[in-house]
Amino acid sequence: MFLVPHFFKPFSQSPFTIMKYVISGASGHIGSLTAKHLLAAKHEVVAIGRDATRLAELEAAGATLAIGDLGNEAFMTSTLVGADAFFALIPPNMVTDDFGAYQRQMADAFIGATKASGVKNVVILSSIGAHLGKGAGVVDGLGYLEQVYAALPGVNVLSLRAAYFMENLFNNIGLIKQHGILTGSTLNPDVKLALVATSDIGDVAAKRLAALDFTGFGYTYIAGPADLSFTEVATILGQVFGLEHLPFVPATPEQFTAGMLGYGLKQTIVDGYLMLFDAINTGSFSGDYTRTDEYSTPTTLADFATQQLLPYYQSL
Repeated sequence: MFLVPHFFKPFSQSPFTIMKYVISGASGHIGSLTAKHLLAAKHEVVAIGRDATRLAELEAAGATLAIGDLGNEAFMTSTLVGADAFFALIPPNMVTDDFGAYQRQMADAFIGATKASGVKNVVILSSIGAHLGKGAGVVDGLGYLEQVYAALPGVNVLSLRAAYFMENLFNNIGLIKQHGILTGSTLNPDVKLALVATSDIGDVAAKRLAALDFTGFGYTYIAGPADLSFTEVATILGQVFGLEHLPFVPATPEQFTAGMLGYGLKQTIVDGYLMLFDAINTGSFSGDYTRTDEYSTPTTLADFATQQLLPYYQSL
């Protein structure tokens, strides 16, 4: 479903050394693309997941599968033994009754396995807003993941603080089609935030894993090509979908809660997103993030909408 951007080239080292990488969340968009890039560069890849059938494509490409529970420290330790680097990605869990506790459980298993296995290099998938630790809702667990790794001596850790995923906009397409409005969040219409395609995150993750060009604990941002308000997002989507006018209409907290619970989401997820939107609206979410060429990635929202969202919109 997700195409490798045209600028991607296989990674190389001089002299070339085959490295062993362990990838968590390997059945998802970001983890699978990261693994594919590293396999294309002839590295050894261990892909972790719960369901072997969802990892069949990676296995066919040469990955070794590790089927088990990311929250099981013993399983994670045995999987990480002998690895040169670990890509630590906490997959989403939309059925848990306590999202924060789930994230902390995964983080504790990761950190315990990192200590016990002796792996010396870790790349974390995190988020803008992780610096808060508390107050960013669904991002808080990623802040905790950063904190426990930052306190771990003798391990080189790079945290990739990614922007808002463009893929989240798939959740809005039905309402656009039915009612001609973009809604689904309590964001202020003019507050700007960075948006990024997950394919670009996979590219950056694979490049930094291949290079292992970091020491100690550090972080960088992956922020797409532009910071946009959701009013601007609506304008771009309207142009791509051929709509004369597509307004962004923010929901009230009550409307958002009722809508999300109606879709079957748990209250813990709804509360987490409301807190996240509040942090974005007040500006606390951004921390020290400011747009630079270093943080920018190439996939524009217009290109993503044309290639990914428009076919779905037309199919409804």
